[in-house]
Amino acid sequence: MLQVGARGWEGGGAVVEEKKWRVLVVDDSLTTAMLIRGELSEQNFEVHTAAAVDEATRTILNKATRPDLVLLDVMMPDVDGQSYCRFLKGNDIFKGIKVVLCSGMDETELKELARTCGADGYVLKSKILGKWLAQELNPGGSAGASTAKS
Repeated sequence: MLQVGARGWEGGGAVVEEKKWRVLVVDDSLTTAMLIRGELSEQNFEVHTAAAVDEATRTILNKATRPDLVLLDVMMPDVDGQSYCRFLKGNDIFKGIKVVLCSGMDETELKELARTCGADGYVLKSKILGKWLAQELNPGGSAGASTAKS
């Protein structure tokens, strides 16, 4: 069996250290950030969190924590996700870092917002957190309203 990892490849069933992809979750809600962190950590990602863009920028500038992907909340105080995405995409020092907008907003609006600010993609928070969890966080919303509780 051939395994590819951070140190290259080895055959014969040798254990190879696999690269853990780094994700930076930028969300002003600590609860949401921790839930997303838990979800992604279970899928073997190395996850860092930041509650604001200044903290996110410090994390990105540090080579030891520089992410492969930034999962960026759209609606945050001070600097919104759209503006921060434009900043990251317009700066050569951050070249190669993917930016994915993450929000609970309407999918059509989120898709258009991602396109206009240069994001590499978008994801609905309900897709990451699970429909039942999104319903718990937003009891008045429709996300997960049809999900049966067990």
